[in-house]
Amino acid sequence: MALLPSRIALQPGETPCALIAEDRQVQLLRDALLGVIGVMAAVLLTIALNTSLERSLSGPGTGLIMTFIFLFGPLLIQRVLGPRPVYMLTTHRLILAEDDAIDLRQVRRIRVWWTSVSLQTDNRSVALKNLANPPAVARLIRDTLAR
Repeated sequence: MALLPSRIALQPGETPCALIAEDRQVQLLRDALLGVIGVMAAVLLTIALNTSLERSLSGPGTGLIMTFIFLFGPLLIQRVLGPRPVYMLTTHRLILAEDDAIDLRQVRRIRVWWTSVSLQTDNRSVALKNLANPPAVARLIRDTLAR
C-alpha cells in the first residue's frame, strides 16, 4: 500500500487493508448546520427576551455579532484548517493514532450512524467521525473481521 503513513509501525504478519480518512466536506456541512442552529437559537432568544420585556423586536446588534466573530472565528478557522485524522485498517488492528489501536478480535459491536461508525469493545467505545460513506467503512471492517 503506497499511502502508508510513516508514523504507523506494523506488527509481524500484519498487512494493511485500507486507509480511512475523515471527509472535510462532511465536517464542514455538519459545522455549518450547527452554526445555523446556533444563530436561530440566538435570534429566538432575542425575540423571547424582547417580548418578555415588552420592547419592540430588534435583531442582534453589531456589538453582539462582532463578539461572536472574535470569540468563535479563531476556533472555526482552527477546526476547518486543522489536520484530519487518518485511520489504518490492517488484518489484525484498527490503528487510530500513533500509539492507539484496537485489536479487531476485541470488537463486539459495530454501529453505523449518518456520518460515523461506532466500534464497541468490552472496555472501550470509539467513533470514526465525518465519514463520506459510513456503511462501506463498516462493511470493510466486518469483512476484515470475517477473514
